[in-house]
Amino acid sequence: MRVINYISNHIILALIIVLAAFLRLYHLNFQSIWDDEIATMIESNPNIGLGEAYHTYMNFDSMPPLYFFIVRCLFSVFGYSSLILRLFSALLGILSVFATYLLGKEIYNKSAGLLASLILSVNYFQIQYSQEGRPYTFLVLFTVLSFYSLIIYLKDNRTKNAMYYSLYTILMLYGHYFSYLILVAQIPIIAGFFVSYPKQKKVVFVKQFCFMGFIILICMIPSLPQLLKNVGVKTSWIQAPTLNVYTTFFNEFFGNSELIIPLIYIFIILFFFKLTAGEYTTSNNSELKSLQPMTLSFLVLIPWIAVTLIIPLIRSYLVLPMIISRYFNYIIPSICLIAGIGFEQIKSVVIKITLALIFVLFSLTDIFVVKDYYNKLTKAEYREASAFINQNKKDGEKIVARVGWHYDHFFNIASVTPSVVWMPFESYVSSLMVDSTHLVPFWYAAVHEYNFEQSTKTNGFFKRHFYVNKKAERFWTSSTNYQLKPSGWIELNLHDFTPIPAQNDAIFLDKNSSTKSKKISLERGNYKLIICAKSLPEESINGINAHMTFKINDKIIGGHFFPENHYSTSEIGFNMLNKTEVSFELIFDNAFYYKNQNRNVSILSIFISPN
Repeated sequence: MRVINYISNHIILALIIVLAAFLRLYHLNFQSIWDDEIATMIESNPNIGLGEAYHTYMNFDSMPPLYFFIVRCLFSVFGYSSLILRLFSALLGILSVFATYLLGKEIYNKSAGLLASLILSVNYFQIQYSQEGRPYTFLVLFTVLSFYSLIIYLKDNRTKNAMYYSLYTILMLYGHYFSYLILVAQIPIIAGFFVSYPKQKKVVFVKQFCFMGFIILICMIPSLPQLLKNVGVKTSWIQAPTLNVYTTFFNEFFGNSELIIPLIYIFIILFFFKLTAGEYTTSNNSELKSLQPMTLSFLVLIPWIAVTLIIPLIRSYLVLPMIISRYFNYIIPSICLIAGIGFEQIKSVVIKITLALIFVLFSLTDIFVVKDYYNKLTKAEYREASAFINQNKKDGEKIVARVGWHYDHFFNIASVTPSVVWMPFESYVSSLMVDSTHLVPFWYAAVHEYNFEQSTKTNGFFKRHFYVNKKAERFWTSSTNYQLKPSGWIELNLHDFTPIPAQNDAIFLDKNSSTKSKKISLERGNYKLIICAKSLPEESINGINAHMTFKINDKIIGGHFFPENHYSTSEIGFNMLNKTEVSFELIFDNAFYYKNQNRNVSILSIFISPN
């Protein structure tokens, strides 16, 4: 009942929360979990013991452990799935919008809080990380709540308020190790209030803060091993910062949008313009000086941004690089609060409502139209690549991957014991060359970030013994099934076909085109034409696949519809009555076009095999 009453009294806030929820829940599991999310799944696996999970966590991650323990508990209750993982992040992101409203109301007024929460609700960067199974929204939420509870405590030094501040700060510190910077940023706020207290109250204040500090320190002990482990560890993927790094971050935080960023700049300018008129004033309590809202806002928000940006920048130049945009997403609420307070300086209600609607419209246009965020793939499709292997893998076939732990999650979720051979393609083929008497078919799950190139020696060995049976190419990944090549197989060189030779090791036929091989000599007997190909584009056109017709010396021997989305081998039987030189012609059958849409065929390999 209290919740219903609160909503009825806060209709605008409720609408903002609904908008935030929709943007964070829509197409939540559309994309596969990527590298770091897979790490979260592995570390939070409820099917393994806590000891093994902790060992895995210590080897996989550089984040504090609490988030992963909470996720593990959620998995135990609601099921072990990426959807549950991302639902938790989405919920944290939604609550962050509400928490931003509370903080804005506390440091300035209700209207500024609403405007700040509105800006945050449609923030592209926050939406993105509210749909990702990592601790970033966890950090954002408890950063905002830590500041909010701190202001509440500083205004009212009751023990209850002190405990709330301690709780939210502990949770904040468990969100990311950058959160210690936020703790430093809170010092000016604490100092500003401390000097205003009378002497007697200062004593009580110091005692309470010492007690809170002790509680926080004790609670952070479990995270210290990981913190110490990561101090001074250089990560190759974090580059040294450029001079414009934070300008780039700001633009990235607001989606690099030419529509949104100018409005944000205007709101920020209005904030600082209003700030120049800020003054101290005295409250009704003669023993305590209170700050005007603008001055309080400055005292809270500017150190929040400045301290947490300057220290990492200095350390990045002097010690090691540590700056990457997602590590700083906790400052986005502070930017939204500055913008919301600046927005609030517009006195005309009509203009304010109009601008708010325009801002939301621009934001939604940027998300849904310009970026096509909910339909555009940006994460490697490990889920889809693994599913293809699971659907087509036969007993005895190994799975090999350079980054095997990406795929192990999908093949063996009940354990962290690898079921995938973690080895680069070249290294695996080299290992087969040591003993070629026990060759077996295998799958190679590739990540396109790690393209493999074989030496001449390993490539020759591989082509003598293996051929591609199936292959699925997904966004940033591919899954390829290699089968053993039977004796007597003849491989036709795709580059020798005319008038359309191979490009990038494949022949592409479209618009009723055809291509013909060089002549080869075949003895009398029965044979099979074995072709590995797929239908393009990957989207189905009226359910009709691309069709090819096959000829030998201008005589049709058969045809085949090729599957969409993946390469697959097909076999066409034929016989030779006499020893003859023959050429093979491949014809894309344009009769199977659908409304002149761009349908074609990609051919990966062609073999001739005795039947």
